[in-house]
Amino acid sequence: MTVERRADLRPGFGLGEAIVALTLASVLLALVAGSVRSGALAARHAGATADAADAVRASALLLAAELRLIEPRSDLSGSASDSLHLRAFRGIAIPCDTAMGGSVVRYRGLRDPDPTKDSLLVLTAAGEFVVALTGVAGAGGCATRPGERLLRLNAAATLPAGAELLAVFESGAYHLSGGALRYRRGAGGRQPLTAAVLDDAASGFSVPGGADPLAPRGVGVTLAAATVPWGAAGTSPPLPPLRIELGFLNRPAWPDTLP
Repeated sequence: MTVERRADLRPGFGLGEAIVALTLASVLLALVAGSVRSGALAARHAGATADAADAVRASALLLAAELRLIEPRSDLSGSASDSLHLRAFRGIAIPCDTAMGGSVVRYRGLRDPDPTKDSLLVLTAAGEFVVALTGVAGAGGCATRPGERLLRLNAAATLPAGAELLAVFESGAYHLSGGALRYRRGAGGRQPLTAAVLDDAASGFSVPGGADPLAPRGVGVTLAAATVPWGAAGTSPPLPPLRIELGFLNRPAWPDTLP
């Protein structure tokens, strides 16, 4: 009798081989899972670091634009290590016609004047005067330059004679608190301007000159990002703090040393 051997038959796996295969598969799956987890942590860390860097950069740019126009003797009403209280200027108006208790001006600014929150700083040859703004309306009759629009500004009191320039401002304060740069208008709440990724303890303001109103030449600002969590191992090294010196317009050069 001839016995034919089937070429397609293969011997099966033994129990030991199956256990080894399962063990190797488990190890490979654990390695893959660890790699995915590490990648996810790295991505989250990179995103958080980018958020912190963006907050520091945005804070520096915003404060530089706001504070460059400050005259400390009249526009800076108070300061602390975590706050600056000031006149926040929102626009400039050049009078071109005065009639009917209001002034028609050529206006340009960050936004239109708002009687609910703005006042007028009137500049004359005799000095500066603050007048409450009570109304804003469109106007005509004067030629404008590119970027300007004509408005009629009504004030609570007659504008001083010889008004050369009107500055539209609101009373506000910048705060470094709750992990963010925040702005507070009047007695309102502190609205965050950045993500809450700053280190309150390492960030702050300093105004050289102390209480002498003639001494301040600018504001020193330190912006430090909070440390970013890195899994169960702790936190990553913090980003280096950013130290900026914002000089006031038309003030002497910044002093050689800061407090």
